[in-house]
Amino acid sequence: MFLAVWQRFRRYAKGRPSWRILIRPTTLTITVAVLLGATAGQLLVSAGDNDQIVVGNTGGTLSSIIRVDNALIVFGGGNARSDLADLLGRSTLPWKRQVDLLVIPGWDNQQALGALGLLERQDVKQIVILGQPSTETVWTVLYQRASSRAIPVNVASNQSRIDIDSDVHLELTASDPLSSDSAEFALLTLRFHAVQLAFLDASKDGIDVLKSAGAMPIRTHALVLSRTATNLTIRSTLRVQPSAAHSDDFDLASSNYQRELGSGERVTVDLAPNELRLTLDAVQFSGGTPAASPTAG
Repeated sequence: MFLAVWQRFRRYAKGRPSWRILIRPTTLTITVAVLLGATAGQLLVSAGDNDQIVVGNTGGTLSSIIRVDNALIVFGGGNARSDLADLLGRSTLPWKRQVDLLVIPGWDNQQALGALGLLERQDVKQIVILGQPSTETVWTVLYQRASSRAIPVNVASNQSRIDIDSDVHLELTASDPLSSDSAEFALLTLRFHAVQLAFLDASKDGIDVLKSAGAMPIRTHALVLSRTATNLTIRSTLRVQPSAAHSDDFDLASSNYQRELGSGERVTVDLAPNELRLTLDAVQFSGGTPAASPTAG
């Protein structure tokens, strides 16, 4: 149902051959061939200027700013009214802050607070609430604010797909509002050419529902967790998460590299059709079972 909205953002794929993830500066190279089940050995390519992910701590939960093919997507909200707008302001140029799509996890009322703050300060073209929101006043206020600015608001449940380009699309996953299972999860998957990134906001019960429904990704190149989560089985090369209160809050055995973000912190990941790039000092080796073999760059 979002296809017509996104037709204006479609671009031709840049088609650069490679099958690697590179962590910069060129101190460490992580190939993604093992993770994808493909053959490594192609040449590395540079990340595009406009294709990147910025993940920041917004009031205790993580929110993500996704820029791909000149489209700007925001996932999250945060429980502080100004943090998401501040993150966008610090992470983008003034003339590149128009948000094409704001995706808000609908199961958490607090996420609407940060979304409201963003609506007050930035131009937003469309809003998707991922999962059925409650009847709390904050959602009514958000609907009213969007309506006053003629911003369309859609509620997405089950699985939806938004095509941005021939090899770039978003997959949105949330519980069916008519289901008896807990609806406390929102999963956004970005497939950017050969690279896959997952953005998950879920309660413990929500993770269990994802597993039982077979909707939990088995592996992904980068996993961004909006909040602390346990009992995950997703295998990833890079995991970004909020700072954990206890060392056992996360099962890091399935990730090669990790980054924990405290209050006000952020990390930037540049995207290319076949790789992720970020500074080496932005991550830590987690000691997990390798999903790809690091080599000196």
